[in-house]
Amino acid sequence: MQYGIIQNDNTKESFFWHEKLNQWILVEGDFDAMTILAKMIRAQEAYRDGSCTEDVLEGISKVIDKKYT
Repeated sequence: MQYGIIQNDNTKESFFWHEKLNQWILVEGDFDAMTILAKMIRAQEAYRDGSCTEDVLEGISKVIDKKYT
């Protein structure tokens, strides 16, 4: 599955790409926390193989699944 996070610094909004719904979902969480997560994803710093970042993204996707599907 493909994931993505985009952030609007002007409005302090974060959006998460949800592949099953094929749309961007507004994240109802803390903007700063999403900024940290986005930086981790870009740098792949969580683990050398990136598995932790993938696990976090899958977790976010499952929460969105429960809420919107």
